[in-house]
Amino acid sequence: MDLSQLTPRRPYLLRAFYEWLLDNQLTPHLVVDVTLPGVQVPME
Repeated sequence: MDLSQLTPRRPYLLRAFYEWLLDNQLTPHLVVDVTLPGVQVPME
């Protein structure tokens, strides 16, 4: 199989890390760099 036909690994790694955080009663947080051009997030 050609490697270009494989699905990306990133979603699987992120999901596994998220599940690990929950399994260990940790709270997942998302950090966003709002100084980058075009980034829009609620300011609360």
